[in-house]
Amino acid sequence: MVENIFKGLGIALITPFTPDGMVDYNSLRHLLEYQIAEGADFLCILATTGEVPCLTAEEKDRITTLVKDVNKGRLPILWWQQHRRCHRGDAAVRLEWY
Repeated sequence: MVENIFKGLGIALITPFTPDGMVDYNSLRHLLEYQIAEGADFLCILATTGEVPCLTAEEKDRITTLVKDVNKGRLPILWWQQHRRCHRGDAAVRLEWY
């Protein structure tokens, strides 16, 4: 039988952005430290509250690396990405389904 390592309080983290629309990695670092210090049992990253459809592959990779670096193995991490994404463009956001 497989053991479920995701027990207790799981925090679905938001992806903070700067006023100019870039991922705010410094705020994400602070948010992670706060959630860990306040008793989260596991972290859920790049999920439905993480604005995943509008992140580039590079941003997703950088967020994943940052979360792992800040976490330092203290909590389990549930990593999930939606099956759609949008592209930042001049006029509109286009969704693609895989």
